[in-house]
Amino acid sequence: MQKYLSKCLYDEEKEPYCPNFRLGYIADQARENFSELCRTGGVIGAFINWRCNLDLDPSHCKPTYSFRRLDLRKDEANSGYYYRFAKYYSKDGVESRTLIKAYGMRLDVIVHGHAGKFSPIPTIISTVTAMTSVGICTIICDWIMLTFIDKNEVYSERKFDEVINMPTVPIPTELSYINSYGSNHSDLSDGVPL
Repeated sequence: MQKYLSKCLYDEEKEPYCPNFRLGYIADQARENFSELCRTGGVIGAFINWRCNLDLDPSHCKPTYSFRRLDLRKDEANSGYYYRFAKYYSKDGVESRTLIKAYGMRLDVIVHGHAGKFSPIPTIISTVTAMTSVGICTIICDWIMLTFIDKNEVYSERKFDEVINMPTVPIPTELSYINSYGSNHSDLSDGVPL
């Protein structure tokens, strides 16, 4: 494996698992000019996306790569990627330094992954949970109890109790008293008859 990684070079068709890239290829994929990047530096995001169906053969689980420039280029003086450092030395007994501004390319690697495999138990749990949340489970249970259970008549009697119709008597309200006695009747105090 170590020999393979030291010699391989990424190719989408021939070497999809090789993580070695040429900087020119990365710049092209990010739609940047490689010579300009070398002169000013820059920050490139390398996005690796794994989407794997574990029910299939492992050869179907291949990463996809995409690249994008991440640093802002609005302010040309501060755009790109660089850092400063100093080299200190002594010349003829005098302490001196040389300030160096180095440009380069920084790669930020961001990996996303999603893998899944079919399993009947989580599928059943999800289905039952969905059915319960919509109330279908109650209907199915009632149907089973009324159709397949030996004492379905007892369940049916309990489930569908008869309600005896009682004659409805209007309940007097404040408005009905006011309408029957009139709004200026002397026997009304706060809308209630004395």
